Amino acid sequence: MMSGVYMRLWLAAALLLAGTILAACYSGISSEQRLRALPAQMTWETEKMVPEALETAVISYWGMRISDDWRGSYRLEAPHIRYLYSEEDYRNVLSGGQIIRQVRVMDISSCGNNCYEVKLGLHWGGSLAESGEIPLQEKWILVEGKYWHVLKTLLDTLKEEQSN
Repeated sequence: MMSGVYMRLWLAAALLLAGTILAACYSGISSEQRLRALPAQMTWETEKMVPEALETAVISYWGMRISDDWRGSYRLEAPHIRYLYSEEDYRNVLSGGQIIRQVRVMDISSCGNNCYEVKLGLHWGGSLAESGEIPLQEKWILVEGKYWHVLKTLLDTLKEEQSN
């Protein structure tokens, strides 16, 4: 009889401790981390946070690209891109071309099914006379609460050219 009382007290204490730990941990994380941690529980309220979290990922990705941190940007590529390209191949794909100095996120729109189209303005060049802005559209996907960049492959480019 006494062991049943102790068992209930122990269970109540364990539940109280677990609840306290969860509340402390949960309140200390950002809404972006909370969204990443709870993708199955997304509601219309958390959907409002999605573009902000996506914009943060886009800015982080392009910041790495601008600073020539190709390993960092490689880690933000979609899993299928990392499957297609080794780190070395990815670096070779990114090398060459215009030097990007700054990136501006112009628009983010949903393509449906956790796919987003991001319209960017890439500022390139050095001096004012030799610089400009290049418009770019790219795709980002949301998989298990994390945003991934979808690198445009040669096959994608060929498909676009054939459709035009």
